[in-house]
Amino acid sequence: MKKLKVSYLMKDKIVKTALKQFLKKGIRDITIPKLMASLKISSKTLYKHFENKEQLLQECVNLLYLNLFEDFRKVLSTDGDPVSKIKSVFTIALERDFGVSHKFYYDLNYYYPEVQNASIRLIAKESGELLIPVVEQGIRDGYFLSDLDPYVSLRAINMLYSSITRNKEEFEYKSEPRLLFKQTVIIQIRGMCTEKGLKYLDH
Repeated sequence: MKKLKVSYLMKDKIVKTALKQFLKKGIRDITIPKLMASLKISSKTLYKHFENKEQLLQECVNLLYLNLFEDFRKVLSTDGDPVSKIKSVFTIALERDFGVSHKFYYDLNYYYPEVQNASIRLIAKESGELLIPVVEQGIRDGYFLSDLDPYVSLRAINMLYSSITRNKEEFEYKSEPRLLFKQTVIIQIRGMCTEKGLKYLDH
């Protein structure tokens, strides 16, 4: 039992350390030898837990998205109007994404697209189960338009959000991420709102 705990702690340490370095410097620049050196572990120890770099990266990206999901859950569990909650969820994601080296997402999208897709699928169902009820409640309470389709609306926001944070070309706007966010995601949320909802969006 003790050996299993030690093994788990080591694996957890490897994943957290690797994720931190990937986010800071990009994926391609962090090689297995560099990672072993920073952790002061042998190749035997690392390969005991991970078959290759891609498997390690998958664990790292899973952790990244699960942490983000937990932040969303905390925001949505608080009291408040649905418009502010939806806005806050994507604002939190924005602040986190633009604090990351653009090389990370470029490397992830260009060299390991299936890794990110697998991680997104991992939390997509849970995220939908959190966000869709918020929009549905907002419709019932008059914050969002009555003919709004919650799934389609959230899907549209996700597509816009991904276009400003995942595509390499958009990182030219890194100095003005909030302006880009305001002119894409916020405009989409604005289009979902009734007059009542707009008061909370602009608050």
